[in-house]
Amino acid sequence: PKEEAAGKAERGQEKDAFSGIGADSDGGLPRGAQAGRIKSKQEFEREKTVMKFMIKTKRLTIQPFSAAFLAPYYKEFTAEITKYQYPDSFPDIHTADIVMSNFVKAMEHGDMLELVILTHDGEFLGSMEAFDISGKTPVLGLWLKSSAHGKGYGYEALKGLVDHLNATGRYLYYIYNVDIRNAASIHLAEKFNYKKGETETTTTESGKVLHTQTYYITA
Repeated sequence: PKEEAAGKAERGQEKDAFSGIGADSDGGLPRGAQAGRIKSKQEFEREKTVMKFMIKTKRLTIQPFSAAFLAPYYKEFTAEITKYQYPDSFPDIHTADIVMSNFVKAMEHGDMLELVILTHDGEFLGSMEAFDISGKTPVLGLWLKSSAHGKGYGYEALKGLVDHLNATGRYLYYIYNVDIRNAASIHLAEKFNYKKGETETTTTESGKVLHTQTYYITA
C-alpha cells in the first residue's frame, strides 16, 4: 500500500530547511546556541514552554522532537517514505542531526512545532510539523514509518494537533499539501473539514516531480 506520509509534499519552509544541507555543511545553525551567545530570560521561558508541550490521544503521545529521537527518525525516514515529499531521505545521520537541530532551534524561537509521534509505551511512529505558527494559517505535515501504516495513527495524530491548535483560538485554517498520487494521504486530508486549493507540479532539487494538491483544513 502507498505510504501514509502526508502534507510534506511541497512546502516553501521545508524546501528552505533542506536545500543546501550536506554532510560538510553546518546549515547555519549547529546544535545549541551560537558560541558565546547568552540567552535572554524570555528565550529560556519560551524554550521551557516548548519542551513541556505534549498532546495525549487515545493511543498516542505527541511531543517535541529532541536528540533522543534522532536515530529512529533517521532510520525510518526512508526513500520510500519520502517518495511523494519535497525532501529526500538523509544521506547520513550527521546530516539528519544538522537538519533536525535547525528545526528544534526554530521551534525554540516560536516559529514552528517539530513533533514526534509515539505510542504511550514510547515507540517512535513518525513525525509531525506545524510551520508558521506565529501567523494565522500554519502549514501542517506528517509522516509515519512503514510499519505504522494502515492503523489509523495518521488521522489520530493530525486530529490531535488540529484540535490543540484550534483550542488556542489563534488560527483561521491550516494548509496541508498532498501529492495527488498518494491515495492514503488524500484520504487522510479529506477526513477533515476542508476546501481544495490549487494543484501544482514541481521538480525538486534532487529531480523528483511532485504533483501537489493543497488542502485548506478549516478550524
